Amino acid sequence: KFRRLFEQSIDPIYISTRDGEFVEVNRAMSELFGYDKDEMAGMDVRKIFVDPVDRETYQQKIERDGFVRNYEMRHRTRDGKELDCMLASVVRRDENGYILGYQGVIRDITDLKRAEEALRASEERYREFFKNSRDAVFMTSFDGRWIDFNDAAVKMFGYDSREDLSVVPISHLYADPECRKALIALVEEREYVREYPMKLKRKDGTVFDTMIT
Repeated sequence: KFRRLFEQSIDPIYISTRDGEFVEVNRAMSELFGYDKDEMAGMDVRKIFVDPVDRETYQQKIERDGFVRNYEMRHRTRDGKELDCMLASVVRRDENGYILGYQGVIRDITDLKRAEEALRASEERYREFFKNSRDAVFMTSFDGRWIDFNDAAVKMFGYDSREDLSVVPISHLYADPECRKALIALVEEREYVREYPMKLKRKDGTVFDTMIT
């Protein structure tokens, strides 16, 4: 039963000695790194580390704590491809408590890391656009609460700081509060408006014409 679980697991599983040799790996492990199972048995584990020093750091942590969980590591396949991996491992001990080695699961998170980096880059580009736009850019809730706005909005409404504007009810910025209700109804119906004419009001009461998208 446990042999089938080991062999058929879709996650790579390994058993290694304390000195750094693989005792056994499952099929998913051999496929991930591009070696035959028999070839990996007895192989120096450092061969799959991008930086062999990382193995020493990992060894110190797992022997101190008895396990590692969600431990990120850079590994290398047989053909030289570098992988971002996450380990969940425990120490193996004999009946006297002596550490024999380690066993655990390795997951390839390379695609996940790339997606996270792409998302982070996208968010940074959005933030730069939001912050530096000459146009007033803002996000609000339908019930009239500020979520976020840029410095151009502060300047447009004539307030001295973000803090000053953030406490002003959004309805107070419309020359006619009923017009905001009409705008919201249209957005809810269409999901957007483009260059919608609207009269807004500055801090000093000055009414000015705008186009809202």
